[in-house]
Amino acid sequence: MTTTGANTFFPQFAEVSFCFKEEEVLRIPAFVFLDVISQDNSAASNDIEFHSLKYRPDRIDEGVPVRTDVLITYLQERVQWETFSHYMRISPDSFVNLKRLWSCKQNELDGYAIRIEQRPLPDTLYRYYEPDESSRCKKKLANLFSKNELALSCPKFFNDPFDCAVDEEHRQKFNDWGMGCFSAKRDDVLMFSHYAKNHRGFCVGFNPSRLIHAIQTRNDDVREARIHPIWYFHTMPPLNLNEAPLLCATCKYDIWAYEHEYRLFVNGEDEPLTAGSYRIEPNVFTSVVFGCNSSQKDRANVEKLTSHLSNIEYFKASRNRNGPPLQLTGIELD
Repeated sequence: MTTTGANTFFPQFAEVSFCFKEEEVLRIPAFVFLDVISQDNSAASNDIEFHSLKYRPDRIDEGVPVRTDVLITYLQERVQWETFSHYMRISPDSFVNLKRLWSCKQNELDGYAIRIEQRPLPDTLYRYYEPDESSRCKKKLANLFSKNELALSCPKFFNDPFDCAVDEEHRQKFNDWGMGCFSAKRDDVLMFSHYAKNHRGFCVGFNPSRLIHAIQTRNDDVREARIHPIWYFHTMPPLNLNEAPLLCATCKYDIWAYEHEYRLFVNGEDEPLTAGSYRIEPNVFTSVVFGCNSSQKDRANVEKLTSHLSNIEYFKASRNRNGPPLQLTGIELD
């Protein structure tokens, strides 16, 4: 179902990852660097390095492999540290050391390293739900588990007024786009607080590869489905809605970084599709994690809705006094 035309809306971008002793300090999409390069040199898009960074670092259309150390040097020689550093928020020590690493035009220095890669999708992505106390919640959960229909919302209902292109003028362009919001985290205190009604709800695990396949094969109007990571910035980079519409829907301020968000988009024949329900398959579900304040009644309701799903696992979150705030324990529902 994936086509070259669809990539107009769903391009894949390489990412520049800054690490310290194998732990990631910061990750910035390559388009931030490429925008700076293209402003200084309009012919840069003809460079093999520029072309490979625009999509994937490990292969380009001509099939010519490009080493990532060459790509890093390419960026270091064309983009000054001060030009992009104000987009990020990191500790003073990391800032000083990464600046030195960038200025020295090295890939590794004193435990710090720069890498260029394509971020793989996590094995599981999670969506948070409130308990089915209201008729709206009951219907949403029944549609999800019984009818196998996934509801995609649109930006005009998002809780962040600066989501999707930051300013209201651009946001209006996306008001009807269908988007599914997921998290890579299943044990985050804030996520359960904000999206699962103060830990009384739960989150559902989805296999992202199966989800994409199901949406593409079960919905006649869907030409392509893609899941993209959200990028977080301290200062928002300049985004051009007409040139790169998807970027305007995948960049947020870094106060939201705790969400570890990934976003699902669906594309039709000529444009992104609108919000609504899309058919999926039962095999997309992997797990349910109940919040630490979930009731026996709510867990029983979910058990009833998911009893036909043989491959699903259940977990219960509880307070952890000797480590991370939440710990998960596998449970068997009655």
